[in-house]
Amino acid sequence: MADRACPDKAADAAALPADCAPAALRKRLLALVYEGILLFGVVFIAAYLFSALTQFKGNPASPLRFGFQFTIFAAIGWYFVWCWRHSGQTLPMKTWKFRLASTAGRRLTATRCWARYSLAWIGPLAALASYRLIVFLADYGTARFSLTALTLVLPLFVLNFAWALVDRDRQFLHDRLAGTRLVNA
Repeated sequence: MADRACPDKAADAAALPADCAPAALRKRLLALVYEGILLFGVVFIAAYLFSALTQFKGNPASPLRFGFQFTIFAAIGWYFVWCWRHSGQTLPMKTWKFRLASTAGRRLTATRCWARYSLAWIGPLAALASYRLIVFLADYGTARFSLTALTLVLPLFVLNFAWALVDRDRQFLHDRLAGTRLVNA
């Protein structure tokens, strides 16, 4: 593939050239750090609004706990889907000069954006489930932190991103499954 930027097409039907260079793995990982900083604000606002409207105080035994978790999940998802759908880029993606496109080179539909966002949770959710299982089987209880269990599940947590090391196009696992790719802007 030629190492060149891909033109930004405004029309949904306009395909990108087939030789668009994929965004470098280093740029994508650095953008993740920047994304985490921006997500602090998104999560803060969503959590504040949920807590203010429902009087949720963070009690793990509260029936509102799952509603709170869903609200945070949805707020983060809305942020990503809105950015990807409208410009193909979040602010960190603009800063690092790459964007999201379908594997066919077309602009993304909302359905594909939500699929990519949901699939990005494969690694973290597998890690969380495995951690809880290890802690349960080791009889640590729920109050004790296990560094051993954390160490064992860390590869699952980074699965989506580590996948790029073995993928032929250096795409993340969730990009491969969602039919998307990150290309230079």
